[in-house]
Amino acid sequence: MVLDAEVLDVKGYDQFVLPVYRRFSEKDKKYISDQVRISRRNGKVRFYAKVIFVENEEDGSEGITVRKASSRLAEGREIASSPVLSDEARENLPDVVVANVDAGVITNPEHFGVLEALAEIGEGRLMKDWASPGHKDNRKIQFLDQVAKYHANDSLPGYKKRGQAVLKEFVRGSKMTEEEKEAAAATVSLSDPDQDSFMNANGEEFRAASKLGLGGINKTVFALVAGGAGARLGFSSGIKLSIPLALITGKTYIKHFAENILALQMKSNELNKEGNTIPFVIMTSDDTHDDTIDYLEDQNYFGMDGISVLDVAKDRVKVTDNGSLRVTGVDGIEDKGRLCQIVLVKQESVPAMVGFDGDFLLEPDNPYRLMAMGHNHGDIHLLMKSTGLAKAFNGAGKTHTIFFQDTNGEIFNAFLPALGNALKKGYKANFIAVPRQPKSNVGALAKITNNETGVVRIGNIEYNYIEQKVPGGDVAEADGYSKFPGNLNVFILEQNE
Repeated sequence: MVLDAEVLDVKGYDQFVLPVYRRFSEKDKKYISDQVRISRRNGKVRFYAKVIFVENEEDGSEGITVRKASSRLAEGREIASSPVLSDEARENLPDVVVANVDAGVITNPEHFGVLEALAEIGEGRLMKDWASPGHKDNRKIQFLDQVAKYHANDSLPGYKKRGQAVLKEFVRGSKMTEEEKEAAAATVSLSDPDQDSFMNANGEEFRAASKLGLGGINKTVFALVAGGAGARLGFSSGIKLSIPLALITGKTYIKHFAENILALQMKSNELNKEGNTIPFVIMTSDDTHDDTIDYLEDQNYFGMDGISVLDVAKDRVKVTDNGSLRVTGVDGIEDKGRLCQIVLVKQESVPAMVGFDGDFLLEPDNPYRLMAMGHNHGDIHLLMKSTGLAKAFNGAGKTHTIFFQDTNGEIFNAFLPALGNALKKGYKANFIAVPRQPKSNVGALAKITNNETGVVRIGNIEYNYIEQKVPGGDVAEADGYSKFPGNLNVFILEQNE
């Protein structure tokens, strides 16, 4: 197809579309549909050409490709490939969105992919209140940029399908008859997990484990999940990490954590006659990321050795031949400097859902912003793996990673004996738990056995589930506590890649 700008009179037109026609291509041995759109934007005439290859005349949906038009255009004219919005998407998107597409407001191929995805999953309604072309165009592009990021991280159709499956299972469970519930319950059994008690802080076993833990803690990594903004706790003056742990001194949680890590680092290095640094990895979210960086910088990192903020899409961490940790580009070649003691990685947000259909939401009073939420705490494992942190720490001689929560200040009292016990017994995974009163409204740890497959795992269960699954229910043992300890979401994992 050859276009010559000199023979096309586009004066007086904001947009001009040549008729679509079909012809048989001897070269490609296929029928071809040609369409040319000419639009005027910012004083320039743009020629957009799309060449759609189809397998036969009856089916125009197969083998779609896009090609640039011929470069035989008048000097000064621009030529570009135009993204193609499918007929199905046009039918399922609001008219105002189609109008914005046809007016040339939306030209980014990535944005066309977002529109196709939203149309596919029935979320075109999110854009029904868009302004007409020429009004609030920047906000429309910002919306598509935001959704494109989510779509790139996790395909929107796939994400919504999984969400709907979870909701469907929830509804199915709520409608089960008693006989169906009993049958489902029979497939899983619960028993108390293996436990090592360190209730006596003055006991010899506690002291021995703590000494062993002190010797090994300078070869560990501390990892903190800090994606919450503190609203649930009624705190509105900053991030949860800046909540005062002690009202009299005003010491915050993050200051307490940093000081304790530095103290453990110093004592362990003195004991071992070493100079190791204990890395402190913090996972943030969109709600806390920038404020966490600002707060740490304002406090001079509480005496820790600097901060590295990793961009999950662009940065990787590797260990050098001499054992030092470096930040590189994704290619592993571009060197971006040393890895500092504090390492920030941000978990990506995901679209919020509502109702049993898993519908997406817009932010209140803003038709150009999708409501999002943090994913879950498990993202920290994915982020440490994808950035290369886990592999690099393993290569640098780190033996364990200690995972803990952002508002648990007393947990540092338990780290040394817990690590010492893990080292002594060779545990690959070690939960730190607390005694729990029977029937307490606290999540518990249990050994969960699949009676059909025989697979056994240790995991969290809700307190009311114990009553359903354990004969006799959640009762007190001889010591007055339940045999299912309270889960603190604190655990120590043997370091690997």
